[in-house]
Amino acid sequence: MNPTSPPFGFVRPPPVETPAEPHGLLDLEEPPVAYDLDEAGVVPRDPQHLLVYWEARAGGTDLVFRMYPSRDGEPLPHQDVPLPRALGRIYVSTPHAGVATHLAGALGRVIDGAFHAIAHAPRVRLPSEVPGADAPVEWMEVAAGATRGIVRERPQVVRRGPSHPNGERGLPHWDERYPPEAPGSRVPRQDAESDASSPHRWGK
Repeated sequence: MNPTSPPFGFVRPPPVETPAEPHGLLDLEEPPVAYDLDEAGVVPRDPQHLLVYWEARAGGTDLVFRMYPSRDGEPLPHQDVPLPRALGRIYVSTPHAGVATHLAGALGRVIDGAFHAIAHAPRVRLPSEVPGADAPVEWMEVAAGATRGIVRERPQVVRRGPSHPNGERGLPHWDERYPPEAPGSRVPRQDAESDASSPHRWGK
């Protein structure tokens, strides 16, 4: 008997047909690994760690990412992170964690003791180690990119505004006094037959 064949009397189930991918749900093509640009950026992960990403067209193994932390506009001592390659991303410890409120950065090389920048990372606000005070909520709707990540595009804001507590404008407001449309649902009604006074309506 072939060891790879099914045992006697075994009926192989028919193949399961997977549904087609919903249109527009996933990217039409995978984003490129590199964009052929000199760039660098920082994304805070938590108060103690940062995600640093970079790309240097000239290549090299002597690259450095210099971090410039500050506290309320007052600069703090900078810190250099050696980068092992010309393209990549790594997690690093936040310099002066708990003290610094903002951080900017630059990709470059140190030559004869002087730092030569290749690309600058935008300044970001660092997350606080303690919960912040209550603040107004704002929202923004952004249109999907036309190239699906193949080409870098500036975000196109469709609409934006504040969230009002009465639900008349901005984001819909949920009222616990009314039952949801379906068990476990928190989606307000959007049909034209909904009562105008019902809280189960999208704000205009």
